[in-house]
Amino acid sequence: MIRSAFAFLLLPGAALAHPGAHLHPHGAETPVGLLLAALAAAVAFGAWKARTRR
Repeated sequence: MIRSAFAFLLLPGAALAHPGAHLHPHGAETPVGLLLAALAAAVAFGAWKARTRR
């Protein structure tokens, strides 16, 4: 369940990073995609920690 949540949150970040690579050949959007993926992972981890605390 937790793994599916991670995949559900990380896939949009990868999808957002991919078109950016086509729009900017220099890869200017790639760090943005990585930041979004890291943010999604942090949110998923925070939700998991909150769930295990109870």
